Amino acid sequence: MNKINTRYIPIFLLIIFISFLNVVTNSEKQATLITFSFLIFLLGFFKYFFVEEKKESLIYFKLKNLNNFLNIAFLLTLTILTQNKYLNIETITWDVHSYLVAAQEINYGFIPLETQWESKGPLLLYLYNFFSIASNKNYIVFRLVNDLILFISVLFLYLTVFKSTGDKVKAFLSSLLFILITSYVWFVSEFSEIYCLAILSIIYYLFNTYEHTNKLLLSIGFLFGVSTLINQGTVIFLIPYLIVLFNEYKNNNLIKNTFYFSSGFLFPHLIFITIYLLNGMFDVYFSQYYYMPLAYIEANESSLYELKVVMRRFFKYDLYLYISIFSILVFSFQAFYKQIILKKFMILNDLAYLNLLAALAFYFIAGHNYYHHLFYVIFFFSTMIVNIDLASQKNLIIVLLFCSLISVGFKTFQDSTDNLMNLNEVYENYPLRQLSQDIDNNFKNDQYDILAMDYVLILYYLDKPNFSYIVHPSNHYEEFIVSELLRLERIETNEFNHVSKMIEDEPEVIICSGKMIIKGVPQNIDFYNCAIDDYKKNYKKIETKNLKENQNLDYYSDPFKEINVYIKQNN
Repeated sequence: MNKINTRYIPIFLLIIFISFLNVVTNSEKQATLITFSFLIFLLGFFKYFFVEEKKESLIYFKLKNLNNFLNIAFLLTLTILTQNKYLNIETITWDVHSYLVAAQEINYGFIPLETQWESKGPLLLYLYNFFSIASNKNYIVFRLVNDLILFISVLFLYLTVFKSTGDKVKAFLSSLLFILITSYVWFVSEFSEIYCLAILSIIYYLFNTYEHTNKLLLSIGFLFGVSTLINQGTVIFLIPYLIVLFNEYKNNNLIKNTFYFSSGFLFPHLIFITIYLLNGMFDVYFSQYYYMPLAYIEANESSLYELKVVMRRFFKYDLYLYISIFSILVFSFQAFYKQIILKKFMILNDLAYLNLLAALAFYFIAGHNYYHHLFYVIFFFSTMIVNIDLASQKNLIIVLLFCSLISVGFKTFQDSTDNLMNLNEVYENYPLRQLSQDIDNNFKNDQYDILAMDYVLILYYLDKPNFSYIVHPSNHYEEFIVSELLRLERIETNEFNHVSKMIEDEPEVIICSGKMIIKGVPQNIDFYNCAIDDYKKNYKKIETKNLKENQNLDYYSDPFKEINVYIKQNN
């Protein structure tokens, strides 16, 4: 008994140390020191953590007896509880609101990009529209539905690891790690990435689980086509699978298998190309899949430094989770190194590593340091637990992740529960929803136009398109977007710019902000004059100060930003 217990002394000491730091540490500047201290600790117990142990630990053996159904049910519950801490906050990101506004035009017989422009693929807007209708156009229900879409990735991560290893513990730990990382506020939103990741997780499962028949390759190609119709950038994930297929079939049926794979990929695109050709909008579709992505990449602002910033913020968020991530990095590197030394590893044949590299490439090629671009990295990084085989390492990961579960639980469970138990109250207290009602009360009927240069969720509540073809507020300041849409004759301009032209057309309502943070820098908006009533006397500004101060409005508070709403007085 004493011999067994002594095996856990290093882990026990480490947890005490981390727990102490978790209480006293509150500065990002300490991250480097603590990281090196942890690395020294591992090296100090080198034999314990990095030398093979033949006997499986008791803790791991006990966890192996867990039931798959109960594991999955627990992971679903955990997903819901960690994703809704901020459900009471109406705005986490502008992107979601813009997609909702662009998507609702489908209800009036328009196809995506016809009357409202967003940068993503057209299928995302069809999916947004479908789930919006399924939610009875209730924004808070829509947010909850998207939690289930995120859970699809969790489910197939679990199934893939379990089917490929036969190890319930590794499957559970991989999924748990993914959920804990995505509990952070960056990922608590309905980004296009979660829709694509759900599809990519299914592809990963199918490819790892079933024989690579022509039918399967056709199906996987089709799913890839669907994914790129949601987010164009996911085309990069074709590369890992093509590499593996090439190595697998280079001497046998390579051309035939490539044909099936490519046919599946092209089929959904041909459907959409036909739709846009028939509607005289192929030029817009082509631009969406050629010019816009290339121009977006050319505006590259990514850097390795930002990944360091990401890790430091996880350090501040939850120290147990941070140490878990760092531990998995170290142990995975050791496994990688051992496989190379033993000549049992070829990276070009390992789909997990290739997908992780593709995910990192996606983040850097996308090039704007947006944290939600890391969704794919998080998913495939979570699969790295598969490579950890030493008993001591597995024990450490188990203990760290369960400590992180408890810690993150204290940070999220109570707030999430409060929000979920009071959905109607939370929904009624959304500030922009209240403002939408105030705007609508100024009109006798719904026959009025709104130009929203900010807070476009108002358009969704009022079931109205933006007076502007460009929906997302920040896209008005992207030169490559504006110039391309001018070339396509989708927007118009006067001698000043396209926004000034729309103001001159005098829509009944104008929503704007004279100040905001653009690319991290507080700026006065000189692109146009937001003080509408200064030069258009037929407009009246309505009171919104109380809404701006509402704690439920924005997670990322911008002290410079204003809510300016102007209503044309002849109405």
